[in-house]
Amino acid sequence: MKVTARYKLVKSCKLNGKGLVILGDLIDGDAKAGDFITFNTGYEDVTLQIAEIEMADPVSNGEYWLGLSFIYKGEKQKRSLENLSIPIQVVEIIGK
Repeated sequence: MKVTARYKLVKSCKLNGKGLVILGDLIDGDAKAGDFITFNTGYEDVTLQIAEIEMADPVSNGEYWLGLSFIYKGEKQKRSLENLSIPIQVVEIIGK
């Protein structure tokens, strides 16, 4: 496994059916479904596998971000993360 991208996490939100979604920009590299990302929740570091990558315009102002949704280790993990407000940070994406 190696670093394939760096991502600036700008915002997080809950999306019904998907749980936690993070929004931000790829600084460099490539990211794809199946890769892993580690970010700090404000309390701890969490590593999740990326389920989907989509373009997002969360406030309909023409500012597009890259949205990442995740594969969870169970419903308990999904519920524990989905309402967090993740702080702005730059993180690495690791390819499988």
